[in-house]
Amino acid sequence: MRRLIFLLAMLFVISAHDAVAEIVGRASIIEGDTIRGERIGLHGIDTPQSSQLCDLDGQPICCGQQAALALADKIGEKAVRCSEKDVDRYRRTIAGWFVGGEDINRRMIFQGWGLAYRK
Repeated sequence: MRRLIFLLAMLFVISAHDAVAEIVGRASIIEGDTIRGERIGLHGIDTPQSSQLCDLDGQPICCGQQAALALADKIGEKAVRCSEKDVDRYRRTIAGWFVGGEDINRRMIFQGWGLAYRK
């Protein structure tokens, strides 16, 4: 009996370790790749910082602010499901973001608001 309980306990620990943490809820965007509160970054993507300016045909534009607004517009009031992938050097959770089944990380890159980020 003790052996059975030990084996069941080990299976639980292994399953819990392999499980991917998910966070679901309404998001408040602070940058093009970060949610406020839990500070969850988008996995595999980097966007301009909120105050960053970019050059468009010789004219400065607020690309960081525009990236954050694009993300906020897409998410709106909808629930976001974040599937944890990693923790960055700032101890921020890095996750895949999904709204209604749509991969938000991929959308931000395809729309030109971010670049693929590889360590």
